Amino acid sequence: MVLAALVLFFLSQRGNSLTIAVRAYLPPPPQTAFRAWGFGAGPIVVSRDGKTLSFSAVDEKENTNLWICSLDPRFSPDGKSIAVTVKDARSGNDDI
Repeated sequence: MVLAALVLFFLSQRGNSLTIAVRAYLPPPPQTAFRAWGFGAGPIVVSRDGKTLSFSAVDEKENTNLWICSLDPRFSPDGKSIAVTVKDARSGNDDI
C-alpha cells in the first residue's frame, strides 16, 4: 500500500512540470567534426541557465577542442539572418 502511494505521488508530480522540447541542428565549427565515440567524444551540453552550449570538436590535426556557444542571438543588419558566436576555448577566437 505504501509502495502504491509512493508511485501515485511521483506520477502526480510529473504532470505539474512544464516540458518544452526543442529540436535544432548545430553543425560543427569549420574544419572540425563531432566525434561519436572514443577520446574527445561527448554530447552537446546546455548550461543550467540555458544561455550557453558547450561541446567538443576534433580538428583536421586530430586535436580535440572545447567550444562554447552563446545562445544570445544577433541579427544581421537586414534582419533576415540570426548569428550566434562560438568561442574556441583554447585559442580564444570567435567564429560567427
